Amino acid sequence: MKVGLVAGNQDINKQGHRTQPEGVPNGLNYDMWLGPAPNAYYCGARLPVNCRWIHDYYGGNVTDIGAHNIDIAQWGLSTESTGPIEILNAKATFPPKGELWNMATSYYFEAIFKSGVKMIVADSNQVRPGITFEGERGKSIWCDSGQFESNPTDLRRETRSTFIKVHITFGTSSTASILVTPQRRQSKRPTGQSRSRIWETSPSDCNGTSCAGILTTRRS
Repeated sequence: MKVGLVAGNQDINKQGHRTQPEGVPNGLNYDMWLGPAPNAYYCGARLPVNCRWIHDYYGGNVTDIGAHNIDIAQWGLSTESTGPIEILNAKATFPPKGELWNMATSYYFEAIFKSGVKMIVADSNQVRPGITFEGERGKSIWCDSGQFESNPTDLRRETRSTFIKVHITFGTSSTASILVTPQRRQSKRPTGQSRSRIWETSPSDCNGTSCAGILTTRRS
């Protein structure tokens, strides 16, 4: 598994050139903003937004977009409540000493999980941006901010999502087709138990062509 994050420290608010001391803008309680961080002069390159590239306040891209992408990777591994057991081969390149933006511009580490899975986290110069799940026989799935690719391309047909038809009754009968995507692996039910799925909604949730509701699983 590979997680690719943005390389470098980006000038998001286009104020990176304003590194010299400035007057604090009206309406900004700068002392409160600094909080327990070391006292430092105000400048446009420090905040807003670009503070994420300064070690006194943030951890750079690894703790910025990395928090989101690594979360997605952990959801796929079902380890969001545990995490890795070991971090290996960590390395990074930092700006010259004295720079205002002093977080790593290039980085790499390997997160090892109890299952034996290795998650490589690195900047986009070393790993494709986004999350890549690598399976057996060369199969893989890649996703990033609404984009999705699979190898082979029909791999998505092997996902656990299924279409089912649900009967809804509001005095008159109607039938709707919905897509059900299980979020967790379902435990094996005891022998002799049956399982039914119930679509719960109300007339106010329907607009004549579609209905919104909750699909629940009931056991008997």
